Amino acid sequence: MVDALAAVEMAFFLKEEGLTGQIDVSSQVHITSAGLNETTGLFEVGGLAWGQNEAIASVEARLDGGAWFETTYTSSGSELAALERFEWTLALDPAQLASGNHTIEVRGLNAQGSPSLSVFTVVMGTGAGLDGASGAGLSFGLAGLVVAFLVMVFLVGRIDPPQRLDLASSDGGAGLNASGVLEAELLPSDVVSGDTPPSGDGSP
Repeated sequence: MVDALAAVEMAFFLKEEGLTGQIDVSSQVHITSAGLNETTGLFEVGGLAWGQNEAIASVEARLDGGAWFETTYTSSGSELAALERFEWTLALDPAQLASGNHTIEVRGLNAQGSPSLSVFTVVMGTGAGLDGASGAGLSFGLAGLVVAFLVMVFLVGRIDPPQRLDLASSDGGAGLNASGVLEAELLPSDVVSGDTPPSGDGSP
């Protein structure tokens, strides 16, 4: 019995991918197992592939709609014929995937490069490996800030302190009164320009 909902969803998927009319319906790819290998810690997916008219040339997979990559095959030792099945497998590390569900899509390609209908499964990412990497990156970032701070302190320490400027009076004295304030006298503008100052009694 045909699942009408699945058929409609597949039709929309093929339209979105631009694959309408390009699918080789004689090529078959099926998932027979998918789960976490407790020994290796990897999420392993396995299945069978075959072609009704000719052997399938390759089986590809991709994660979350990303780039396609080729799966691993079980060697038969001879060239496959039509309807002859072969096994394929792939393995993913959940620790290297962001936390949450990720969609694995698998397809077969015939000798002309036409794809079969895709099959799907889901892998749960833990993000454990990504958290460690981000933590290491944060540590390196803090170390860089510490080094920059030390370099700044070193450079500031090498700047010469300001020197005291001693002002001398015209008669060779210090030019400062008892309170340490510099004494100054405001002169008329004709004196500043070099003219002879007038005497106090008005005589020439």
